[in-house]
Amino acid sequence: MTQRPGYTATYDVIDKLDDYLPPDPAHRNAIIWRAVQAALDAEDREVVNPLRADLDSAERDARRLADEVKRLKGEQ
Repeated sequence: MTQRPGYTATYDVIDKLDDYLPPDPAHRNAIIWRAVQAALDAEDREVVNPLRADLDSAERDARRLADEVKRLKGEQ
């Protein structure tokens, strides 16, 4: 089973820290939230990009259909 992009992005951010984690909670939390944000962005790309491509394709098809209807109406 492959890991979801969100997990990979989170671990990538945390791995870049090597052995460093700030001693105070505020900075530690900031680092963790950066990792979470990277995970959310990765998940969004996985879900949104294919949907955006489908929408673009549907819009092109709709334009072609509308043009064809106009052309046919002009022939009558």
